Amino acid sequence: MKKLLLVGALLVSVIALAPSSVEAQDRAALLRQAQTAYDDFDPPRAIRITRAALDPALGPLDTTWVRGVHLLAQILIEERQEENAKIWARWAMRNRPDMQIDSVNFLEGVVAALKEARTSAVRTAADAATSATYTWPAANANTTESRIRVSTASSQLNVLVRGVGLVGPEGLVVPPGTYELEVSGTGFLSMRVTREALPGVVSAFTFTLNSAAVAAATLAADVRARVFAATVPLSITRFGAPQQACAVGVASGGERLVLTSYQAIRGADAIAANGEVKVAAWDVASNLAVLVIPAAAPQSLPAATTAIEGQSLWGIQLAECRTPTESRVQLNTWEGRPLGALALSAAPANAMIGSPLVDYQGNVSGTWSGGMRAAPASVIAPLIVRAKENVTGGRVLTPQQVATQENHRY
Repeated sequence: MKKLLLVGALLVSVIALAPSSVEAQDRAALLRQAQTAYDDFDPPRAIRITRAALDPALGPLDTTWVRGVHLLAQILIEERQEENAKIWARWAMRNRPDMQIDSVNFLEGVVAALKEARTSAVRTAADAATSATYTWPAANANTTESRIRVSTASSQLNVLVRGVGLVGPEGLVVPPGTYELEVSGTGFLSMRVTREALPGVVSAFTFTLNSAAVAAATLAADVRARVFAATVPLSITRFGAPQQACAVGVASGGERLVLTSYQAIRGADAIAANGEVKVAAWDVASNLAVLVIPAAAPQSLPAATTAIEGQSLWGIQLAECRTPTESRVQLNTWEGRPLGALALSAAPANAMIGSPLVDYQGNVSGTWSGGMRAAPASVIAPLIVRAKENVTGGRVLTPQQVATQENHRY
């Protein structure tokens, strides 16, 4: 068996103190014992003890825990159990996506497994809605059976392990591996989440599903009225254009602020909305702009705090630049979460420059960027903050000044 040349300061400094018992429940003590077993050419024992040391119940997933992840992967790879090493690596990265990979003290195969795990364990909204508790094997246990269970709090939900079957009241025994779980329940929006079944571990999952109302087919009448009251028609004047262009904005953030796209104001000489409009902040890359209108709109909409794959969104347009209308699309995915872009099922029908997207509660989920893309509320929020600061500091600009700064004058 190939030995570690250097196992890190944490293990080296304490290995001489390793006790002979495997009953110790302190993570550092268990890792000392695991290292001793490893050095004594007893890999099965070293695997069992290292596995025990990774129990999240033993304390924070700190640098000691990270070192244990590396050590377990190393022993498994040396024992030609590469697939098990990858399972543990994916589970570890799912729980500590920010962990540092030690490419100095561990084998190339360990580094490769952890890098691959980091790529495959990208977090989604479903990850945030899933938590787990574990029944962990003792350090002297030989069990390798993996079992998936549903916690009491989620017992009313149906959980299907794709390729295996439904999780029953006693759980579901599965081979160690990475599985996609389909979770559904009456009155809830279904979701899919990927999780690991670990050798010897019982994993009990709790799921927080979203109400099916997020996928409603229509906006409630009171919500529609509120959204339409916050919709602001914008008249754009550009040099050489025979007539004024129309764009749409939505009052959001208070203080007479209106959100629209940068494309709506690009190269404008003037913007009007029952008076002269100034620019409080903009971001060309995100295709966003925040304007200051002369008088506050009747309503100001809050920003959405989340976006869920499969939810309904409504794009707001203006018929003849006067009458608000809405068209429904669905959110397919949120690319590059927590910033990135919202990928839509289709472009909102009759969408126009600056069209806001609202959810079933009338919260602003994004601004249409063109095609099947929208800027999410998480990208919009810091721009609103900057706009408020600029208004307070008297740093608002005319559309011409913005166009000059960006070299977008016509």
